[in-house]
Amino acid sequence: MQVLVAFLARVWLRIAMRPFLGPPVPIPVQRLVYRANTALARPLSGAVFDRTDLAGVSTEVVRPPEGWREGAVVLYLHGGGFVVGSARGYRSLTSRLARSCGAEVYVPEYRLAPENSFPAPVDDCFAAYRALLEQGIEPRRIVIAGDSAGGNLALATTLEIGGMDLPLPAALVLVCPWLDLTMSAESNRVNSGSDPVLRAGWFKQTVPAYCGGMRSQDPRISPLFADLRNLPPTLLHVAGRDPLLDDGLRFVSRAEAARVDVTVERFDRLWHDFHCLAGLLDPADLAIDSIGEFVKKRVIV
Repeated sequence: MQVLVAFLARVWLRIAMRPFLGPPVPIPVQRLVYRANTALARPLSGAVFDRTDLAGVSTEVVRPPEGWREGAVVLYLHGGGFVVGSARGYRSLTSRLARSCGAEVYVPEYRLAPENSFPAPVDDCFAAYRALLEQGIEPRRIVIAGDSAGGNLALATTLEIGGMDLPLPAALVLVCPWLDLTMSAESNRVNSGSDPVLRAGWFKQTVPAYCGGMRSQDPRISPLFADLRNLPPTLLHVAGRDPLLDDGLRFVSRAEAARVDVTVERFDRLWHDFHCLAGLLDPADLAIDSIGEFVKKRVIV
């Protein structure tokens, strides 16, 4: 049954989402299409969704239907190529993440490109983290996580935290992260036809939208090239059919060379951001459960 579900999911994404992400479709229309498709995966029944403000950044707070560990927080940065995506569109993933981690999940509505290019999204994510600290939440109880472009922001934000001499979070979780905006990886070409979501035209549109006038090689924009020393324990999920596969694998090599405690899990038959189909696809639920196990071992409450 799950083989059929996975097949139908791939077909649906290839027909209903992939053609609409990238030119000539205007970005406002892309946002509508993305929102409609992500809404197909339903939130966990009984999960609670509230709103709060973190240093001026509107943020959704997700709580699981049953008890969570008081003070345990996942700061989750959603994907969407820096130009689409929202907390509401990620409720299927974040509600199940809240349950698996036994934590509250905070999803900031960081500013999107092209209206707000770098560094605005990183500034918002950094401000949200600092606001959690100012509320009295201890860094040993916070995990920063993100997928795709949100994985870029999660790593860039963590590097910014270290650079500002703030206490680092307990752990970092990167899901199919987009870490090299130069698009120099071999998997960008090899997997461009097999992934049901991502296509080359979207990258050509979103890279300049996010970079603004800056170079894509800048390590603040492509954190794969940053100094990775002193990162907290990190979990990385990569998918075998993802055009961004090599971003993750190269990160592992660089992180290990920098003596980072990094754990990688590879899902060979799956595609970019399959986690977003949590509640529909068993491998997505299992992947989120593995994140929960990782988080629970490292968050001290």
